[in-house]
Amino acid sequence: MKPGTMCSLGRRSCAWMTGKFQSEIGRWTQNGGTKCATVACFDDGGWGRYVIKLIELFRYNPNISIEKQEDHYLNHTTNALNRPLLRGMSGLVAYRQGRIVEAFRNDFNDPRPIPISPPYHRYAELVFRDRAALLANMQSPDALQPYYADHVHFMETDVPGNLVSYIAEEQEVDV
Repeated sequence: MKPGTMCSLGRRSCAWMTGKFQSEIGRWTQNGGTKCATVACFDDGGWGRYVIKLIELFRYNPNISIEKQEDHYLNHTTNALNRPLLRGMSGLVAYRQGRIVEAFRNDFNDPRPIPISPPYHRYAELVFRDRAALLANMQSPDALQPYYADHVHFMETDVPGNLVSYIAEEQEVDV
């Protein structure tokens, strides 16, 4: 399957774009009467179809109220910084962000969850056409500087690892 083409695993597509970015990035399609946009799906010839994404996690600044940080992140950072930056990223096919509301762990393979304080408060997922596009966009620190300068308004920045990033290959499994 070629990147950017519609793929289907059973009754669902590999990945969906949600939110306002649907109309700004990606191609629209109709699926079961619901408007949706599919993102690039890849077939590695081995374990199946997957998408490549960058996942970023961060903590709130403990010296600023959560309400003020949420307001700044959602109304300033997302609108004034993220959208223009993301629109300029070559090969980006989807963007998602979210707030972590609960966390738990399991100890010693015991299936009973143990509630914990979430180690991170928010996340962002950037889905790219391919690994080369993801890595090329990460090599532009000058383009990212305004975004990083804004972090002090909503993120804990005075500790090591204040922003943790993962590159993941996501595979949807039909259930």
